[in-house]
Amino acid sequence: MEQVELATPQELFKKYVQSYITKQCDFIVLRNKFSKASALDGLTPNQIHFDDKQKAIVIAPDNKNEAQVLKVATFESLKMDSAKDEGGQIKYINITIKGDKPLILQGQKDSMELWYDGIRSHKNLEPETETSKQKIEIFAKAKKYAEKPFPDSMPNIPAPPANLNFSTKLDIE
Repeated sequence: MEQVELATPQELFKKYVQSYITKQCDFIVLRNKFSKASALDGLTPNQIHFDDKQKAIVIAPDNKNEAQVLKVATFESLKMDSAKDEGGQIKYINITIKGDKPLILQGQKDSMELWYDGIRSHKNLEPETETSKQKIEIFAKAKKYAEKPFPDSMPNIPAPPANLNFSTKLDIE
């Protein structure tokens, strides 16, 4: 049987995460800096996705704003940040943009971490979040399993019986 060279777990993860961020996701979107977690209270999430052709984050229009397209090439910095107040601590993605206001994205932890590393992958940076490391580990285990040699012969499964007319008598009262 011919051996096929499989991609590395990192290559598989990069394809996975870049595909993941092209799907619609709900994030709270802010276009200004904030210092307290309570600044996000009462805000409704926006739908965003990553446009692979434009290499840009697309924020869907809402009743207040038009659609926004923010190209990765204009990102000066990208980092996971956090804000704290009496209500607790929240994490968010903080993106500084050349000649524009910052972009703050906040949402569900796993999704946010995959988005963070997905954007990083478009800037040719290595993943660094725990969620991404767990996914890479899954790809590594899958690759290891796929590389196991399989037996040359298939297991012998007997043919079904000639007569499949089984009758049962159920006495249900």
